[in-house]
Amino acid sequence: MSSQLSLLTASFKAKLPNGYRGKNHKQLSQVIWLKYHESMRFLLVGAGVFVVDFSLFLLLSNVFELALMPARVTAFIISVGLSWGANRCWTFKGRCKVPSKEHAKASCEVGSHQQKLKQLGKHLCVASFAALANLSVFYWVNIVLIQLVDDVSISRFIGFAIGVLAGLVVNWLGANYWTFSK
Repeated sequence: MSSQLSLLTASFKAKLPNGYRGKNHKQLSQVIWLKYHESMRFLLVGAGVFVVDFSLFLLLSNVFELALMPARVTAFIISVGLSWGANRCWTFKGRCKVPSKEHAKASCEVGSHQQKLKQLGKHLCVASFAALANLSVFYWVNIVLIQLVDDVSISRFIGFAIGVLAGLVVNWLGANYWTFSK
């Protein structure tokens, strides 16, 4: 096991620029975190929002017996707001323009009111495309799986998960390259 880890680490270090090749495991993990921290934070926010989104969906569809698509859309809309706030305040907080240090009391307050509205508008646009991908995949996977799987809850979960993955890709591209662009 140890030799496999050493081979993997050596392989990874060989792909790094020359300045990073002499680093130990702790230094290497810090370099990786610095390079990919936004991606990691985005995935952590996404995982948290996924839990909220799925819990709301189950609550609305099973407890309140809301129809499948209205329950899914309602849970999705609530999750979009949560996603924007968490990504703005934590994932991409370093990308916000700071007018002055006195103005920026907290990372969520960084930027002017106009900047926040513009960013929220961009996020809603990206979320709309992500919703289209997410809900379309969810719908079609459920249409197909309902014919193949006897347990409706399994087909709903599989459709939900695959739909979320489709939306995640659209969301990451939009958030990283447009909504919270550098």
